[in-house]
Amino acid sequence: MDLTNEMSSGKMMGMEENTQSAFSAFDFTSEDVEIAMEKLAEEASRGKPICMCGHPEGRHGWSDSLGMHYCSANKQNCKCKKMTLVIEADYARVFLRKTTGPGPLHALAQGIRESEKADKGIKWIVDVACDRCKAAGPVSPCPVNQRGSVMYEDTGLNALLCSECRLANG
Repeated sequence: MDLTNEMSSGKMMGMEENTQSAFSAFDFTSEDVEIAMEKLAEEASRGKPICMCGHPEGRHGWSDSLGMHYCSANKQNCKCKKMTLVIEADYARVFLRKTTGPGPLHALAQGIRESEKADKGIKWIVDVACDRCKAAGPVSPCPVNQRGSVMYEDTGLNALLCSECRLANG
């Protein structure tokens, strides 16, 4: 058997001299694939919801065995006790940081900054107002304890606080 001759003639492994489109084996067309790819690209361009803990909605879940909510961001487990969606981000991959305190130390603030550096869009989906005094305006994401005091560690409870409320109980 002369393999060189068969390979050069295109008859090796079921290949025909007259090659047809690989799509002839499918029950759909290449145009169907184009339409599907456009739809996927459109869905991918939509913002991904981000929780107040600073992690994407897809990292949150419910454990039936534990009977509780969980948030798993990369190799760390976030202590988030309740998913509260606050923004939509075009680039959710940068929202995987760890919270170590309020304001710039919070995973939400760090994710927003990384999105801006990557020139990706962010949209607030909640009214930006202090969770304590309800005043509209600039706020800081803060980890808080059950009494509402600002903490310098991930507590699983987060609040958007104006500077006055943050400093009063910080």
